[in-house]
Amino acid sequence: MKNKLLLILFTFSLTIALALNLYAQDNKQTKKDSLMKIYKEKYIDYVNVDDKTAETFVELFRTNRASIHEIKKKIKDTEKYILNNPESSDINSKLDELVELDKQIYELRKNYIDSLKKIMSPSQVALSLKFQKEFHDKFSKEVKEKRKNKKKNK
Repeated sequence: MKNKLLLILFTFSLTIALALNLYAQDNKQTKKDSLMKIYKEKYIDYVNVDDKTAETFVELFRTNRASIHEIKKKIKDTEKYILNNPESSDINSKLDELVELDKQIYELRKNYIDSLKKIMSPSQVALSLKFQKEFHDKFSKEVKEKRKNKKKNK
């Protein structure tokens, strides 16, 4: 009887934990989706493009950002290895790897801009890049402010 009660309690706790985890992941995705929707709407107004062009831009932006993010993780890991193991026998290959990763970021950025040029005018590409920077700066500032206010309220 006691074992059954413990088993039921454990199962119930596990179910709640899994449900909360799924909710948190779903909520995170919902926030990302709503942010990208706002991003797209503001982009349309800022650059003055149609919905299809904006959709293509957002998809190119997301793909490019994710690829660069992955490479930057590799750069960080490689730099950490180099700094922690300067006398290692494979340090030369790690330095070469670092240069190659930087080249990959350059190529991704070049391909990204070339892809944008295929769907919009050069001035729209320039406005798109300006929009990306301004949106990122404004968003980062707001996030920092919210975190700062949250810490003050604790």
